[in-house]
Amino acid sequence: MGLGPGGYAMNNAMLRGVFDGDLAPRMTPTSCTSGNCTWPTFSSLGICSHCEDVTAYAQMHSSCSTYSTSEMEQMNCTINLPGSLPYPAFQLTTVESTATQQYPYMIVWPSNLIYSTDSENYGYLTNGTYAGVEEPLLPIAVVKVDPFSVQNITRADQCALSFCVKTYNESVNNGAISSTILSTWPGRYSGLDIIISPPADKEGSITSNRFSVDSTTARGVLGTIGTNFFGNLTVQIDAVQQITGHAPSSDIMDALNQTSDLYGLMESVATSMTNHIRSVSTVTVPGKMGTVETYVHVRWVWLTLPAVLIVSSAAFLALAILETRHKKAEVWKDSSLALIFHGLEQKGESTGVVNKLSDMEDVAKGMKVRLDRVDMEDWRLFRIN
Repeated sequence: MGLGPGGYAMNNAMLRGVFDGDLAPRMTPTSCTSGNCTWPTFSSLGICSHCEDVTAYAQMHSSCSTYSTSEMEQMNCTINLPGSLPYPAFQLTTVESTATQQYPYMIVWPSNLIYSTDSENYGYLTNGTYAGVEEPLLPIAVVKVDPFSVQNITRADQCALSFCVKTYNESVNNGAISSTILSTWPGRYSGLDIIISPPADKEGSITSNRFSVDSTTARGVLGTIGTNFFGNLTVQIDAVQQITGHAPSSDIMDALNQTSDLYGLMESVATSMTNHIRSVSTVTVPGKMGTVETYVHVRWVWLTLPAVLIVSSAAFLALAILETRHKKAEVWKDSSLALIFHGLEQKGESTGVVNKLSDMEDVAKGMKVRLDRVDMEDWRLFRIN
């Protein structure tokens, strides 16, 4: 696979999923120069996340051991979750002479952890079902307790991360990437190589239906995730029982505490790590690239009205010409000079041949007239000699 045993790149991908969420880099097609591409459905190796609320099944061990002196009291409590071994969740020490005390609020650990007081001897159970997933790579428990009554569990969630095969439907339309996960098929981790063989209807277009992760890579990824999702967050409570601050053991613990969508955050982690796995893969899926071309579709019915108007206008013009020719009318067009000339003729005077509008305009340039009253109601133009 080329992932290496966890590796810095996989660790960075996990951190981007925690802190960047939806802003984490997305997997993009290696080549789609036109901005419009389609691919057949295909399958690829990745990381899947599934979370469940297990608050109803979580139990604080009934025999929290206590140790008391005149100056301090120490309480050691263990949490039991479905499918996991009892985990010593916290050790609470109350000092009488201190006004502000640290109380547990959130505990996070791999719920398949085989706990040991020697951190170098930690181990992981390689069988069991967590959050409905059989033999996941790593189940993670996130438990919150009431800091004012630490034996009261207020919320408990289990999230199972596992290698899986995802079947995708991807396309690019006008430069916008669309990616839909059609199905997932989880792989089981038993400490050996992970072999995932999804059924034929979940394979996609990849010809091989066998995906594998060698045990070294699986252990490396398990260690990368398990090391980071392991810690706690405590709160400070003063003498008047007010929370004055909080102290996470790591930035990831702070992010888990602040998120309002734990399941979404774990899904972002899985997606970011999946994108890294796909980015280092050398297997490609051929697709189809489309280019934008202009097509003109003429709706001839819509041309009926303009065509009728043009033909009618041409017919009207032809009829007007014929009528004018038949009556031997001069072509004065829309000029008002023909009307103004009427009544300005003087007996025995000839203005020459006036057959065109331009001839009449030439005669008008040498003629002066005035508008004068004929009687109390009528006006008339008179020539000025």
